[in-house]
Amino acid sequence: MSRAQNSSTNIQCSLLVQMWDQMVKDYKDDLPSNFHEGLLKVLEGKFAFVATSSGVRYEIEHGFSTKDSCRIHEMEGDYVSSNLAFGLRKKNPYKQVINSM
Repeated sequence: MSRAQNSSTNIQCSLLVQMWDQMVKDYKDDLPSNFHEGLLKVLEGKFAFVATSSGVRYEIEHGFSTKDSCRIHEMEGDYVSSNLAFGLRKKNPYKQVINSM
């Protein structure tokens, strides 16, 4: 790994640790155990689900009605180089928090 790649990896890890400490740590016992459960929490409101984009897309296409699928918004952009997706309900207040990091 080059010095630049290592630096980028450290920044990304730092971002994940910061997000965990500020947004998740106190709620770790309430975290979903699979894609479907995570997306159900998104639909219930005030919940951001972070997972692999391919897994989330598959679950949305095969595990939800068209109506519910349309209520889930995948945020555009690369937030972590390992291709994680942030599944948020439309107009979710956490979108601004994530976008500002």
